[in-house]
Amino acid sequence: MRLRNGRGWQVPALVLIAMAIAACGTPPPCNVEPEQVDQARAEYKAAESAAAEVASEIETLEAEIASLKSKVISADELAKLEARLDELKKGSGR
Repeated sequence: MRLRNGRGWQVPALVLIAMAIAACGTPPPCNVEPEQVDQARAEYKAAESAAAEVASEIETLEAEIASLKSKVISADELAKLEARLDELKKGSGR
């Protein structure tokens, strides 16, 4: 895109400037009824309380997961218990 006079950078620069000027206009006015604003606030408060309920439920479930993890035995412990069970079965005549 180089021109013979060495000013090939001017065209892309002018395009970028024109795009910036076109995008920087004043925003259109916001025509919202007060009822819509009140409704949006009520929906926000309802969503906020629902989020608080979900957060408390998450805490409860995390505590339950922690208690269940403490009850779970490892693979090594399971292998030892199965070996012990086999010994007991052999001793009972099965």
